[in-house]
Amino acid sequence: MKRWILMSLLVFLSVSLVFASGAKEKQEQKVVVYSSVDEANAKKILDAFTADTGIKVAFVHLSSGPAIARIKAEINNPQADVWMGAPSENHIVAKEEGLTIPYKGGAFDSLAPQL
Repeated sequence: MKRWILMSLLVFLSVSLVFASGAKEKQEQKVVVYSSVDEANAKKILDAFTADTGIKVAFVHLSSGPAIARIKAEINNPQADVWMGAPSENHIVAKEEGLTIPYKGGAFDSLAPQL
């Protein structure tokens, strides 16, 4: 009897894992963006990104100061995937403070060195 219960439990867990992994694959891709670009242009840029990739975007419009403050406050639990826009000096400050990480896309190696 114990063996039957154990086997039933193992089969149930195995089937549950298969269904759970299938559900993850079907989840909609989504990216969260903090945007320091004006809202109208940010919407156009991000709508074009969604149209091109199929990835949904949720964005929060923040000027650069509040964006840095929010990213700093969320350092242990980041809520955004991307910070878009703002003067380059602000991104340098964020990098120096360890608030951002670099991303090198698939075509990075084919870029000209000056870029």
